[in-house]
Amino acid sequence: MTQSTDSTAQDLADPHQQRICATQIRSVYMHFTPALLGTTLAAFFLVVLQWPVIESDNLLLWLILFIGINLFRSLLVFRFVRLNPDDAVCCHWGRRFFISSLLAGLIWAMGVVIAFPPDNLTYQLTLTVIIIGLGAGATSTISMVMASFIVFVFPMMFTLMTMFFIENHYTANIIAVAIGLTLLFVTRGAKNIYDNHLQNIRLQIQAEVREEALINARNEAQKANLAKSEFLANMSHELRTPLHGILSYAKFGIDKLGMVNEEKLAKYFTQINASGMRLKILLDDLLDLSKLEAGKMVMDMHQTSLTHIVSTCVNEQEALLEKCQLTIHYDYATNLSDIDCDENRIGQVIMNLLSNAIKFSPSPGCITLRAQETEINNINGKAYPAIKFSIIDQGPGVPDDEKELIFRKFLQSSKTYCAEKGTGLGLAICKEIIDAHQGRIWCEDFPIQGAVFSFLLPRQQPQN
Repeated sequence: MTQSTDSTAQDLADPHQQRICATQIRSVYMHFTPALLGTTLAAFFLVVLQWPVIESDNLLLWLILFIGINLFRSLLVFRFVRLNPDDAVCCHWGRRFFISSLLAGLIWAMGVVIAFPPDNLTYQLTLTVIIIGLGAGATSTISMVMASFIVFVFPMMFTLMTMFFIENHYTANIIAVAIGLTLLFVTRGAKNIYDNHLQNIRLQIQAEVREEALINARNEAQKANLAKSEFLANMSHELRTPLHGILSYAKFGIDKLGMVNEEKLAKYFTQINASGMRLKILLDDLLDLSKLEAGKMVMDMHQTSLTHIVSTCVNEQEALLEKCQLTIHYDYATNLSDIDCDENRIGQVIMNLLSNAIKFSPSPGCITLRAQETEINNINGKAYPAIKFSIIDQGPGVPDDEKELIFRKFLQSSKTYCAEKGTGLGLAICKEIIDAHQGRIWCEDFPIQGAVFSFLLPRQQPQN
């Protein structure tokens, strides 16, 4: 990249480009005070040295103009240091510095014309030394912003070279050529400083990016390690609880064999069966989740009716709904037929969400099943027709900071955590199933009371 970064025409939306621009602007502003002092001294020296051969009114007028532009540049430096702007604003301050450099260059070009004494080689060389000194000084002070360097140095040195050519004699022409070569030399030196400065900034940014990537990788590794530890701790607890029940009641049966009646033995076997079923559900959930996360579970996609899937799930929960004095309210604003999905897996999602709604809704109460027509975008941004299906309960809801966490393994909302909790895998499985259907699932609050669990399901599976 060789263009000047003080031009806001560049794409400042690129954070790296913006950082490079800001670093260059900060560098030139922070080191510009000595340059201001140097140019001020040079201006006074020019006026004093050329006073005997140049009309004083012209020199004084030029000096007043110069002092004005230098005060403007000093104010820029003062405000920049005081404000300490961020990267985006820094790049806009680069434009101001460019304008001030252009004005200063034009003022010095005017000074060359005013302070150039015809047919007086001694004073002409004095002026030449001052101008070349300014060009050389600019090489070390503002060359990191190349465009500003050019608009400052070129007007005064090119004007000086032109004035010597106008003299139209051998010595003046030789001096003009020497000034031209000096201009090329100074510009090349400034370009080298600019390139080196730019390269240093890029290397610094690359080092910071690598350091940030290493920090992020370390944090992700720590999170993964913590998640593994939490997973193993939860797994140990979830497996041990039903297994402990099986072993305990089996031991009771063995110890009391021939000593208790059939009713007591039946109770032991009932408890063993319940613990065994709980253990089976946990292992089935773990197997489903591992297959889904590994992408090894094959979805049986075919056209089906979401109404039929919902009816099946509600019918299976009918006894529990009656027991809990809960009613189902259907709010369908669209046709739920012709959905391309795996009927069993989507039924598993709805059953899990409905079970949670029943579990945490107060008695008596109402659970709303809502369906709406909408769209969903695939990874390429193309929109596809979709169904938004929501299950709205009247329970305690989910805290805002837990609305994403509850879709992780073994995590439940702090408001619904209870002694008779589930495995903590249901919502994680729901998310994996919906993701496999290229949909989206989320949780939000109902305006009055309760939680709303919604998922988007495309009518036709998008082709990526």
